[in-house]
Order: sequence, then structure tokens, then C-alpha cells
Amino acid sequence: MKRLFVAILLILHFQAIWGQQDPQFSMFMFNRQVLNPGYIGSIGMTELIFAGRSQWVGIEGHPNTGTFSFNTPVPALFGALGAHLLYDVIGPFTTTALRGTYAFRLPLGQRGVALHLGISPGIYSRVLDATNFRPQQSAQLDPVLRDIVGQTISTTHFDLGFGAYFYKAPQNDRENGPKYYAGFAIDHLLEPSLEKFSPGYGKDTATFTIARMFGVMGGYRIDFQGSPISLIPSIFFKMAGSQMQLDINANLHVRPMVFGISYRGLSNVDALVGVLGFHATQRLFVAYSYDYTLSSLGNVTSGSHEIVVSYTIPKVTRFRPPILDVKSKPDLR
Repeated sequence: MKRLFVAILLILHFQAIWGQQDPQFSMFMFNRQVLNPGYIGSIGMTELIFAGRSQWVGIEGHPNTGTFSFNTPVPALFGALGAHLLYDVIGPFTTTALRGTYAFRLPLGQRGVALHLGISPGIYSRVLDATNFRPQQSAQLDPVLRDIVGQTISTTHFDLGFGAYFYKAPQNDRENGPKYYAGFAIDHLLEPSLEKFSPGYGKDTATFTIARMFGVMGGYRIDFQGSPISLIPSIFFKMAGSQMQLDINANLHVRPMVFGISYRGLSNVDALVGVLGFHATQRLFVAYSYDYTLSSLGNVTSGSHEIVVSYTIPKVTRFRPPILDVKSKPDLR
């Protein structure tokens, strides 16, 4: 089973139609920095986020992904700074990406309304470990795989992403996130080359790259008057090459709990997702999601699991001692 699965991945990869060229996240609404560099600094505090995902459990060689991100407002730079690390393993492929991020903040009149323009330069590395791969003898598979079986191939490139993020920030800690947000991002602007993984590398002119990925996200917080309860519907659409994906989500915030449901569709990746979150403290938030696969892939997998842990550190306010001049202020006597 493992050999067949890996062989299928390789063939899809070589034909440049590998549907999941980048990791997939069900809880995109809690992990926006990895998807849009314009997001950083928007909550006005230092933020640390860890996300882990195990996808299509039950299939040998299934994708496993981990990310760690950090961002903080830097008023002296008129915006924010951040960084994130991504590590992804799927079959014999291991992908590592390390990005630094800067976002320029442009206030737009109303209190808390702003536009962030972010840029995210960094490195993109992919490794193919085919040393232990032994494909079944097949006239269809051997011509494609014979040039890479038994080798370890790696490639590292400079990569670049851009994002714009428009939002209205919450006015106090009692509000469950921004009133609204909308973002647009382009990743892999330089389309990193994967020619080393192509059959016949160095013998022909075939080119393989990571396609540019376009992403659109948005959400709106619906508050119930006189209640701390909020409903936040959100969407995330992404497109890379001919592959498209749309996630539609609705989260009900009943502090300290969050209950959510999502649907993912387009390009044969249908899934129904359940989300459960918990504010352990005012600063610590933990969320878990489970994907139930609706497509034919559901016959061979028990689903996908994802966890997000975020911690926020409030900005430090400079201490200024009170004025105790009782002569000029009689009321202090």
C-alpha cells in the first residue's frame, strides 16, 4: 500500500498537477500569518502561534505538517515584524520554509480600521528521499521513476510572498476578534524550481516549479446585543495552477469556548470539519479540528486532525510616575 501511494504521489508531482503543493489548514482563521503576511501586527500585541496537522490518517506516507509563527507591532517601523517556520512531510518529500515578514500599517480614519501591506522573503527547501523506495514492477511506473529511485535529491531556493490585509480591530478584550477582516495574498512569487525532481533532469528541457498561490480570506463578527456571544462566519479561497479550494467556516464564540463547523470544496477535496476551541486564560488559546473526508478518499482514511495553540503578550506601556505637587494641586492634599 505504501509503495503504491508513494508512486502515485511521485507521478502526480512529476506531471505538475500535484493538488496539494502547499500544506492545507482547516483552522485558517486562527493561523492567518502563514497564509497572509499582511496579517502581522493586526491584533496590536505580540503573538506566538503553533499549528500541527496530521492529514488523511490511515494512509501510509500521509501529510504531517507543523508551523511556528511569531509577530509583534513595531511602531518605530510604522508596522510590524514577524517570522514563521513551516515543516511538512508527505511520503518521501520533506519541505521546509523559513520566512521573515514585515508589514506596513496604514490607518484608515476610523478608530481601529487599517490596511496592512506585508512582504515575506525567505528560503524554500524540498528534499526527496527515494533511497528506500522500491516501486512495484510496472511498465507504467518504471519509466517515470527509474531516474530517481535510490537517490536523495534536494533543492533550496529564495522565495517571496506578498499580502494585503484590511481590518477593524476589536475595541476591548471582551470582543471576540476583529469586527471584520479581508485579505489577499500571493505566495511563491518567484515560483521556486523543482527541476531536480523531474524525470530525465539534465537530459531534457522540462521545467517544474512551485506554482504561484493566490489566496483570499475574509470574516465578519456578528455580536448579539447585551451578550458576550459572537458568531463569526469566514471564508478562505486559494488557487495554485488549476487547483482551487474553498473553505467556508462559522465559529460560535461563547467564552471561554469556541464551537465551529466548516465545509471544504472544489478540486475534489471535499471535507466537513468540526472545530472546538478553548480560552485557557486571557492570553492562551487552544483549538482542535477534525476533518471528515467526503470524497472517495474517505474509503481509505479515518480523517485529519489539527491543533492550534496561540499565546499573546500585551504591549508594554511606559511607566510614568504620578505628579504629586500638592502646592499646585490642592486636591491632592
